[in-house]
Amino acid sequence: MRIPGSFSLLLAAASLVRTATPAIPSVILASSAELQPRLEIRELEKDTDQWNLFLLGFKRLKEVKSSDHLSYFRIAGIHGYPYGSYDGVERCHDCFDDVGYCPHASTLFMTWHRPHLALFEQNLRTKVSEIVNEFPPGKQKDRYVQAAQKLRLPYWDWAKAQPAGQNILPQSIVKSTVELHAPNGTITIENPLLRYQFGKDIGPPGGPDFPLPNDTTVRHFDIPPKSPQSHHDLAVLAVEDTVANHSGPDLRCNLYRLMANSSNLNYLSTKLWDERRNTTSYDNMEAIHDAIHRAIGGDYNDGFGVGTMYWTPAAAFDPIFWMHHAMVDRMFAMWQVLYPDNWLKPADGTETWTLFENNTVDGKTPLTPFHADTSGKFWTSDDIRDHTKLGYTYPEFFDKKPSQSEIKAIINNLYSTGSTKDSKSFTPPKRATHPPPLRSLLHLSSQIPSLTTEQGHLREYTAKIRASPHNLTGSFTVKLYDGPTSDVSTLLGSHFFMAHPKREGGRGRVVRKRDVVGGVTLTTALIERVGRGVLKGMGNEDIRAYLRGRMIWKVVQTDGTMVPSQNTNLSITIVTTEVQPAASKYELPIWGSLRVLLEYVSGYETTASKMNSTMDAVTLARF
Repeated sequence: MRIPGSFSLLLAAASLVRTATPAIPSVILASSAELQPRLEIRELEKDTDQWNLFLLGFKRLKEVKSSDHLSYFRIAGIHGYPYGSYDGVERCHDCFDDVGYCPHASTLFMTWHRPHLALFEQNLRTKVSEIVNEFPPGKQKDRYVQAAQKLRLPYWDWAKAQPAGQNILPQSIVKSTVELHAPNGTITIENPLLRYQFGKDIGPPGGPDFPLPNDTTVRHFDIPPKSPQSHHDLAVLAVEDTVANHSGPDLRCNLYRLMANSSNLNYLSTKLWDERRNTTSYDNMEAIHDAIHRAIGGDYNDGFGVGTMYWTPAAAFDPIFWMHHAMVDRMFAMWQVLYPDNWLKPADGTETWTLFENNTVDGKTPLTPFHADTSGKFWTSDDIRDHTKLGYTYPEFFDKKPSQSEIKAIINNLYSTGSTKDSKSFTPPKRATHPPPLRSLLHLSSQIPSLTTEQGHLREYTAKIRASPHNLTGSFTVKLYDGPTSDVSTLLGSHFFMAHPKREGGRGRVVRKRDVVGGVTLTTALIERVGRGVLKGMGNEDIRAYLRGRMIWKVVQTDGTMVPSQNTNLSITIVTTEVQPAASKYELPIWGSLRVLLEYVSGYETTASKMNSTMDAVTLARF
């Protein structure tokens, strides 16, 4: 597949945005009196006044001409396309011209997004204030004045289990139209959260070599020659599968484990491989974040085209991007309470518009292009270690400083896939449906051989996947099976690696030679095999023998084509660990050291019978 050198509709604006502009502070310092919480989107919707203003403001921000440096187009474009300078911050000498400012695969990944979100939130609130001032005097306007002062960008909690009958992806994000109370009366309009339409003032439609429609963002869209039409129902299903089903990454489980035992911020932040990364989890917040991008955008593997959220350079144009990243930032804030003394340490950076490849970054690295004042000073990670400096917080932090015990209780209540001693029982499934929550597994020990140790600890199994993306055209997925890949019931799990697409003719040397890493939780899928009677038990020897003769994997690119896994230097390692259940809801489970069961280095599509067994060879240390 040819990844385009142009997204003409966006790149037509490149000459416009590469022009240096007077340095205008991108983010202003907020006083504590202005501090308000970012609400979960479903909670914000319950406040009808705030919700009404939020949608009106979102609509108006999207309508600002793209030539305005505070427009939706320009703020979203900071992330990637159309590859231009923002706020007078020019591309550094020898820096790449096919990347945006966002430092993907970098320890700065989470901290950089804080001022980016704050810039968007700040200008959204400006538009809301304009709208409120247009209402005629009266009780309604008085209510809206109060609502506008409280309003902040909502977050979308994609990890929390929803009540029966409700989807993880809210209807408010995917429904077609909304009825709003505007200054001139009640109006029915297209849902502002549905998509972003690129303005005609920035140039002609894009060329045929870019696999997205050229005038709007899309989610799971029809492949040409059909007219590009989003299928939001598929996005709803993909999110369900990604968060809570073993045929996807089981993100709820991954997130819970990450919060419980990832105490190193450098490793928590990024999927970039580090030889010192001998941790109890190979997953990371960036990898979890990537999976949501794929679920919302879609890919060719589901029979539809890749959507905007799938494509790193254009992802920020989809309205859901902002609420997704607010969720990531919220989890980051909660993690900071659990590990208050851990912060960024010097590490190799990644190439951006202003950072050259192989640079060293740390807490003092400027988070360009976000100005902190009119003198030209940039925000740094150290500056925004306290997120409240940017004028927002989250419900868990509002009007209080939560203790570690309180944050642990919140994590257990919302995302628990570990176990506590008061877990409820669960019957092992015999069909490939949604897997049992791990918090129920203690009560399965009598039904599933070797599920727990003599000490009452749960056995957990993970596939660590390490790959080099530089030989591929962009994002790719590694899929793991225990049988024919044409049979969906044999899928053990998958991991999506979001990568910057190669751009023909760009100055960037898109040979990103550093490896990336991620983890696939196998435990629930293997328990389902025990329920079906095809796997004897959950002991280390049981798992090693089962996977060694059956496991198959393949690497799938964006366009659905398989590639030889040696093209990615793919390595797959099956590791096991013992999980000590939490003593109470105010504690988190404790993950033990990793033990390597199997190591694979595969060909095009290779069975694990050719693996190298290292069952008794290695015990990795915790960090």
